[in-house]
Amino acid sequence: MILMYCMASLPMVYVYSFIPKSELIGFITFFIINVIACFFDMVLHFIAVFSQAQTVGASSITTLATAMDNLAWVLVVIFPCVTFKRALFNIRLKSNSDCVSSLNSLMFTDYSYTEPWMAAREPGLGIEFIIFCAQLIFWWIILTLIENGTHLKLACRRSCGRDNDLEKTDGGNQNDSENGTAGVVANQWDDTVCQKNLFFNRKFHCFIL
Repeated sequence: MILMYCMASLPMVYVYSFIPKSELIGFITFFIINVIACFFDMVLHFIAVFSQAQTVGASSITTLATAMDNLAWVLVVIFPCVTFKRALFNIRLKSNSDCVSSLNSLMFTDYSYTEPWMAAREPGLGIEFIIFCAQLIFWWIILTLIENGTHLKLACRRSCGRDNDLEKTDGGNQNDSENGTAGVVANQWDDTVCQKNLFFNRKFHCFIL
């Protein structure tokens, strides 16, 4: 489970690193988001158990407990850290038959102490393994799309003769800053820099982007 958690988290962290401008701010923000997600998952389970325990003579799970459990599963699917937390809970639950019996009597579940470890039915870990695989595939697809989009933009710049635009812009801004004036960004879409036989190719790329 630790290996699957790492494999599902790494592409997600890498995709998230494209958003913040500072690596330190990005790490701190990502850490805080994961802590909040795990804490919120714990609160949802507490509300579900508390509402069910307060219902005297209940013969089935309450509507509030069902809603809290569904929200908790949403967090499990979205955040790998919550998925890992759920897996640890199932490991602890399966290791103690008294815990399984107490949860079954309170939440009207039908968990079995003899459930195989990799069973898709809880307290087995198969469902968490499947979710980890889905998260891994999803974030790798997002990462591939981002990288392909970056390569497409670079190809557009090369086809339009704009390889040195960024260097020229940075150099111009640096000179303007030294002279105490605001930097002026060059007109990066000047059609005169493109050859006639590449004009259609450039318009096609720009339409896609």
